[in-house]
Amino acid sequence: MSKDKKYKNAQPTTFYVVEPSAESQTNQERFASLKKQYQKMLALQEIQMEESEKLVASVYG
Repeated sequence: MSKDKKYKNAQPTTFYVVEPSAESQTNQERFASLKKQYQKMLALQEIQMEESEKLVASVYG
């Protein structure tokens, strides 16, 4: 029973990307790459959430 409750109350993990100091161009490029990856991850997560909501709506009405 406690196992079910744990999953029921689970929250999605949030990741924060912190901009590094502008020491060199490579750091800026690395940050730009991480930012793109993060934006893609958020977009995919949004699509998955919409699909999950549609699935739940179709199953539970």
